[in-house]
Amino acid sequence: SVMKTSSLPAILGLLCARCISSRRAHAFIRPVPPTSRPIPTDTDRRSLVVPKATCAGSTVDIDSTCSPPITVERYGYDGWNLTYRYRPATPGHESDEPLILIHPVGIGCSAWIWTKMMVEWQGGAVYAPNLIGCGLEDGNDALDPDQRGLSVPLGWVKAVEALIHEKALALPTRKDTGNDSDKGGMLAGRFRTKASNGMPPASCTVVVQGGSAPIGVLLASRNPTVVSKLVLTSPPTWNDMTRATPEEQLAKNYNFYRSFWGKLAFAALESRWAVRLFSNLFLFLEECDERWVDLSTSRKATTIEARPPVAIFNSGFLQHRSYEEELRELIQQPTLIISGSGDKRAEKRVEYGSEMKLCTLATLRGTNVLPWEAPAKVCEAIQTFSKT
Repeated sequence: SVMKTSSLPAILGLLCARCISSRRAHAFIRPVPPTSRPIPTDTDRRSLVVPKATCAGSTVDIDSTCSPPITVERYGYDGWNLTYRYRPATPGHESDEPLILIHPVGIGCSAWIWTKMMVEWQGGAVYAPNLIGCGLEDGNDALDPDQRGLSVPLGWVKAVEALIHEKALALPTRKDTGNDSDKGGMLAGRFRTKASNGMPPASCTVVVQGGSAPIGVLLASRNPTVVSKLVLTSPPTWNDMTRATPEEQLAKNYNFYRSFWGKLAFAALESRWAVRLFSNLFLFLEECDERWVDLSTSRKATTIEARPPVAIFNSGFLQHRSYEEELRELIQQPTLIISGSGDKRAEKRVEYGSEMKLCTLATLRGTNVLPWEAPAKVCEAIQTFSKT
């Protein structure tokens, strides 16, 4: 048989979606037949008490070329064994607020995408979590939707909230108030208590690459007193963030990625030649470097077990609903949108600047993976933004 040409855009999206802010993302995946998977309600806007994260200690030093060095750390959330890449604050910046770096989802992609930027950063501590099901090469648990469901992006958001609470800001635990209508999120109550006692509220800056932007939007809108600033590098266009993908399209996309043709597409696009080809075509202004290809095609990052988050993301589940309310009304924090000079979609992001309350637009030389293409410039842009 011959593959239908209508499947080609979905196949191309497997690789491009790692950093390009396409509309392919997710909603709720549970261990039931794909055709009966429901779309979640707006529970991701409510206050949710997340089970306490637990630290299992440090693992291997993954980059000793910088000082302080970058390490892989472990923690637990809701039964998931998770990891994050960590670099302590540089000398003299110990009291600066930390950065929380959210990676895009795509073939071979995880927290390693932030390595160059973490090396360049001169400031507070940096935490780059591996989203649930990603970063198997760092020791994360794999995600098997047939065994355990996951609400997306809410499940990813809550895992990051747990990391912020237990590790990045090390807050004391708080008994649940039972108020599920509080849009402040799981962290806000703790900081209201600190502020009422005369202590300034601790906070962090959230930085998100590419199509994972909805995760950052929810982190900011759910936790307005904890997330002080939001930075989105190469996010989806304004229209893509404010228009929901139809449920029928989500099911069709997801069923394709779980089909024979979808598995065949994965196998082909996990190769070095495919990663290099599509990276040069869509992600980089200049040719991608060998380190990028090496990390994108590492053995553990491209196993069959690593594919479900990519299939979920590419199917469109992050855009299962509109984020217009969050963008226009709920996010009160200063927001920075960074686009690459070679990104043709930059002009379709101008609405962020006109429609959000405190939003700044910036352009840097590069295309769609600015934290890898221009890490020093991204750091400089964030530091300048933080001072304004």
